[in-house]
Amino acid sequence: MILGVGVDILEVSRISSCMDAGSPAFFRRAYSPAEREEASRRADKARYYASRFAGKEAVLKCLGTVPEGLRWCDIEILARESGTPFVRLSGQCLALARSRGIQYIHLSLSSDTGCVIAFAVAEGEPI
Repeated sequence: MILGVGVDILEVSRISSCMDAGSPAFFRRAYSPAEREEASRRADKARYYASRFAGKEAVLKCLGTVPEGLRWCDIEILARESGTPFVRLSGQCLALARSRGIQYIHLSLSSDTGCVIAFAVAEGEPI
């Protein structure tokens, strides 16, 4: 059963600006070590980071609320070997998802010239 949906769109230039400003604290706060490692292997790091941030926002929207004590790293958007994105929750985000009966979050990421978009669907059984 679908328990929530979320969508987010983001201009890649907003992330590029953070990269140009040399904001390592933002990237440590917003992205897990695994996400930063994946980004390091990408030719277009700004597009990678933007799609992941849009994915995190879409996941929050499908959870229905921002959990108390949210840490952006509690939502990881990683890629399977095939390149398909997947969501890994931890901390307060995982606790919120479990409390709502969410068992899996489907995620689709896409991009065009200057924007990325993410669409998330929460699946499970209501509690």
